[in-house]
Amino acid sequence: MVANERRPHLLAYDISNPRRLYRVAKISTTWGLRVQYSIFILWITPAQRDKIIAEIESEINPATDDIRIYPLPKKAEWTHIGRAPLATGATLYTRGEYQLGKQELSDIQNNPEPPFQAIDYEA
Repeated sequence: MVANERRPHLLAYDISNPRRLYRVAKISTTWGLRVQYSIFILWITPAQRDKIIAEIESEINPATDDIRIYPLPKKAEWTHIGRAPLATGATLYTRGEYQLGKQELSDIQNNPEPPFQAIDYEA
């Protein structure tokens, strides 16, 4: 993998303390898109992955908490069964394959290249 190349990752956690859970969730939503309560998709470089790991390590208790970050193939496919992943009518902004979280939406105005597109989700 190229040193500064973004790649999708799956981040999942099991945190035993509500305060630590909140802090790790806040870090995770800063970097990625929540797909389930404790599971996120991140599109990050190796340096960003190392930064996320350092941020999370400073918040958890390694004896009781479990964090996992798995690299994914660039063109990952998945199957969704069950309730809708987004609310009906929700808009998800993408840059190519990269799903943007709310924190990154301001980047659209500040850095419009490459072009962004909005995808409206209908159940």
